[in-house]
Amino acid sequence: MDAASLFVMLAFGLAMLLFDSGARDPFLAIRMLGLSVWAAGVLAWLWVSRRPLWVPAGLGRLFLWLGLGFLLVNLASLWPAVNIREGMLFVARYGLHLALAFLLLALLAEPLRQARLLSMFLTAALAVCALAGITQYYGLSVFGIPGSLPPTGFSGNRNLFGSLLVLLTPWAGFCFFQNKGAWRVLALAGLALGGIALVLSQTRSAWLAFALMFLAFQALLLLKRQQFSPTFRKQWRYAVLAGLLGVFLAVGLAFAGGKGSQLASSLKWRVQTFVRLPAADAEPANEAERNARERIYVWKHTVQMIADHPVLGVGAGNWRVRFPEYGGSSAPSFEGIDQMRIRPHNVYLGIAAEAGLAALLLYLAMGGLALAAAWVAARRAGSENGALLAILLFSGLLAAAIDMGFSFPTERPEHNLLLLLYAAMALNLAGGAAPPALSGGRRTALAAGLFALIGFSLWMGWEKRQLDRRLQEILRLETRGNFEQAARLSVEAERLFFSLDPIGDPIQWHSANAYKQLQQLDKALDKAEEAERYQPNSHRVLNTRASILMGMERYADALPVLQKAVELAPNYEPALTNLAYCLYRTDQYEACLQTLEKISLEENPKLKLIRADAGFKMEMAALEGNPMYQLGRQLLPELRAGSRAGGFAAARALYDQRASDEAFVRDYFSTLAAYCRARAWQRGDSPEAVQALGRHAEAACDALLAGSSAAEAARGILRNDHYRTLALLLNPPPDERDGSGGILFPVNE
Repeated sequence: MDAASLFVMLAFGLAMLLFDSGARDPFLAIRMLGLSVWAAGVLAWLWVSRRPLWVPAGLGRLFLWLGLGFLLVNLASLWPAVNIREGMLFVARYGLHLALAFLLLALLAEPLRQARLLSMFLTAALAVCALAGITQYYGLSVFGIPGSLPPTGFSGNRNLFGSLLVLLTPWAGFCFFQNKGAWRVLALAGLALGGIALVLSQTRSAWLAFALMFLAFQALLLLKRQQFSPTFRKQWRYAVLAGLLGVFLAVGLAFAGGKGSQLASSLKWRVQTFVRLPAADAEPANEAERNARERIYVWKHTVQMIADHPVLGVGAGNWRVRFPEYGGSSAPSFEGIDQMRIRPHNVYLGIAAEAGLAALLLYLAMGGLALAAAWVAARRAGSENGALLAILLFSGLLAAAIDMGFSFPTERPEHNLLLLLYAAMALNLAGGAAPPALSGGRRTALAAGLFALIGFSLWMGWEKRQLDRRLQEILRLETRGNFEQAARLSVEAERLFFSLDPIGDPIQWHSANAYKQLQQLDKALDKAEEAERYQPNSHRVLNTRASILMGMERYADALPVLQKAVELAPNYEPALTNLAYCLYRTDQYEACLQTLEKISLEENPKLKLIRADAGFKMEMAALEGNPMYQLGRQLLPELRAGSRAGGFAAARALYDQRASDEAFVRDYFSTLAAYCRARAWQRGDSPEAVQALGRHAEAACDALLAGSSAAEAARGILRNDHYRTLALLLNPPPDERDGSGGILFPVNE
């Protein structure tokens, strides 16, 4: 059995099966570590066994140079990065990918011979992955793999699960044609199970990639049909039927549940979004439409980010740090406003935004080179097996390229390993003879460079895993209310290299929250400010810092912090609540009320009290400068005593200052309306009821002026029983709430 093929199978087994349920991100770091150890072991084996180290000729060599250029551009992109440490993880991953590309090109030097064994292994992987996802979806899983929204397979994410199924499918087809008996049955089972799992994944990007992959394979098969035997074409029909049977079976089971079936509705909604979306100003009708609308929003604003930073981008790994500046936290989402967006759901836009257009061109050149190699290999193939392998490689690479335009398959090590496997086999299949092996100093220099890349990746993976494990423990302690232990562990975790958790929160933010709960506000504020340096655009971090300042009664200092948080995330209720309270405590009552209008107060009686008091104080502050209100306050003791001796003269003097009778009448009702609103706020009326009182007073004024001359209305006001007027305005009879009745008034002569 070929040792190189066994090495590759071991690599994929490590990349697909490793997970750490005790880590915040159970997959990335542990699989990165596994592949780094594998790469170091293979390179050491090549060195110790004195096997030749050689750089592939032609297309393979060009692919590696492009990969090196891509790595260097990403390294240069860290110059403008806000969070350089976060970017180093991406640089380490790209360095590992470059090393893996070299090793795969070296190990798979005879792709046509090695493809048969690899296809058997990957077919089994497809069947196991699909079965894991199917059992997860129906609640029958025994694998215990972390993840949400099943099926997620061994990837922990539904989108990544769908992508992996698509990348594995061509190998089941190759296995079917290369084997007989049990392996052929397993290939058919893998295709059928893969079809079922792909439907259950409810992943539109994977569906589209699979469909175009299938069409590309059919088209290339037609172009090369003279090279394939009638037996082969008949067998291919069986393979196609197996895959389609799985798809039809999954769809049939979905719709067997009737119109109320959740899966059936989800599938229907997702298919509909391929052909139509609601208008931009229309409310999405379901999750699929909301999801699609969000993707479009994110892509649009990522393009703006690219336009603003076309040369070096915003820094490798820094898209999620900078995207909130582009409206990222206010994007429509069914996931909840309390979450930061961590990816653009488009690999190409993500690369251009983070490392610039040059990095994108290099990446596209690498992918285009691999596709071109597969195409050349298909055209030059001298055998049925060679043509079949080349066509399958081309179709799989095309599917991956399409999927990357709508999803994020390169986020997982196993997906990257598969992509590099496709590329290495295509490049070697089309590359011709190998060049002479390196010797002496050149061999040592190459091995040292590869070991450096692998060692850096190993260290980065170790540091990331340590952070993820501590974060998981910190969350457990926070949930149990053990903030003292959480604070201690958070501070320890700050010594690690990385700063952000998988959803974009700095570890210092966790420290700040723990110290805040312990009422150690000075320490909490220091940690919150440090967290803001690593993630300056997080509405969650900003809100935490502001809440600490509020705990220190530094409301004026908290205001600009909260205003930035609300600017980044206009619908984030914790920040809106804190902003409203800070505005209230700094006597900005009107702004406080405007902020409270954006918050649901049904479950927060304290905010209702603040709203009532803010409204009362706002109206009273306006009345303080109103001469008519001040006159009323001066005459209040006299009016209560039933005397009008000085009141008429004072009111007449105020009347004489007005430009007209109508101006006097309207000023009177405006003052009454303000006082009525103040009283309504004071008694806890809703904003709608308060505004209705103002409209009622205005309508009463209009009705009075319409029923008599302005002069008669003014004289009536001067001699009026104002207590009765106020009572009617504050609690009008049902037939007078629109102001059409006569609100003036029994006159006390």
